[in-house]
Amino acid sequence: MTRNPPTNRPTELDRSPDVPRGWALPMLMNLENTADRRLIGPLAMASAERRSAVFAALAKLQDRDQAETPATIRNLAPEALVQWLLTAAPREIVETCHGAIPALAASVAKTGGDPLDAPADYGHIAAILTGTTRRARRQATCLRQSRRITSDYLRSLDLLRDAYLRPGVVAAIGGAAMARQVEQASEVLTRGCLALPDHVLAQSLEQRGVDDLRAWVTRMLLRYGYALCDLEDDADLSFLRTAEDFRACGQRYRNCLDDERAGKITNAALGVTAYAEWHAAPAVVELVRMHDGAEMFWACDGIYGAGNEPVPVSVQRAIRAHLRERGIRSLALAHRADVEPMAVQRLADIDPVAYLWFDSAAR
Repeated sequence: MTRNPPTNRPTELDRSPDVPRGWALPMLMNLENTADRRLIGPLAMASAERRSAVFAALAKLQDRDQAETPATIRNLAPEALVQWLLTAAPREIVETCHGAIPALAASVAKTGGDPLDAPADYGHIAAILTGTTRRARRQATCLRQSRRITSDYLRSLDLLRDAYLRPGVVAAIGGAAMARQVEQASEVLTRGCLALPDHVLAQSLEQRGVDDLRAWVTRMLLRYGYALCDLEDDADLSFLRTAEDFRACGQRYRNCLDDERAGKITNAALGVTAYAEWHAAPAVVELVRMHDGAEMFWACDGIYGAGNEPVPVSVQRAIRAHLRERGIRSLALAHRADVEPMAVQRLADIDPVAYLWFDSAAR
């Protein structure tokens, strides 16, 4: 007789026991002791689908003395309950405890054989699948099309705005921590891009992912940015306010204002910086918003010519004097008056040192 070759398919005997943790373990121990029948051991070797169904049942059993717990479960003796949990079909267990809700048993199976973080999370899945609002329907679609459902996944569904509740977008975001970051970034874009609808943001997230949120925000701002500066123009200065301003100025001066990697427009949208063009000579002024512990103020952080080349000292003086008239301070490194400026430039270990010469010449 020819023997069949051995297969590498895993059997129940090949699997390592997977003892549940968290809130489910004390309940299993109590039920096992009350029924005087082994439950934890067999469950540790059971399929992921059965384990998931049992944890969903345990979540409902926390309300065993409540009227909402199904009578078929409430009236079972402990030993009969253990037998039922270990032998009934997983779908039957889920639907008996939580109701015959479409896609519920399949969703519970996607929890992967581990208990969710909290018993209430199983009720949250049921509530989403039975919800009638537009948001609940979007969340339900994400649940039905997801490959794995965790408590973290459920939190992300709660955090994301309606337009982002698309299976591809939620999958790209991944979890609650990233969902919070995406929402924060989206709020920045909502304020800075008045004509940018949420569905465009959702499509961009789905296509490009969320590996680099800063680059994503910068890219969106360079396309749709509007009203990015709260400083008023005057006869000598024009502040960059729109995506078109940053793109045009970046190309005209051959600098990084229109570079996605630099993120200059993002800093402006956050109100950290402001950029202006000087009318009397080709120069770009960079301002930073600062706080000294008592009040907030603007300060000049740099003055740049085309290609970021140095601007003549006379032009710098005129710009800084004009800024002082507007109450905008200048940031410039200084040194003791009895020290030669050239010695400071050669010997000081300070970056940047370019401002030292201007500071000395302006005295």
